[in-house]
Amino acid sequence: DYAWLLDNAAVGAVLQRAAEDELPIMCFVGNRGSIQTHSGLIKSVKQIGPCIHVLDETFRLHLRTHQIREVWAVRKPTNDSHVTSLEAYGSDGKIIIQLFGARKEGERERDDWRVLAENLPRFPDSYMRKD
Repeated sequence: DYAWLLDNAAVGAVLQRAAEDELPIMCFVGNRGSIQTHSGLIKSVKQIGPCIHVLDETFRLHLRTHQIREVWAVRKPTNDSHVTSLEAYGSDGKIIIQLFGARKEGERERDDWRVLAENLPRFPDSYMRKD
């Protein structure tokens, strides 16, 4: 499977779990003017109303979860194996946020990240096959 559809709550669940388990992540969030990136641990994740907030000293994220239309787990091939991303899309079909397990170029994907991403609740029959 290269991609499978997840519940929209998966983004918040992954951020919370990454904070609890001290799992370093890479996060990419874009808007019209720039792309915000973060690589490393996150500590303070709070759900307040329709928003998820990461309120750390070196990283702030304010994600409006009610703007998320779909969340996908996606496997991307690499020279060694593959990496798994979590990708949230808005109603316009544009990507809102991408999350990966933190790694350096040429390193294999973290096992703990892969286990987390692959065990999020899937919607039945939502995956795309390799054929």
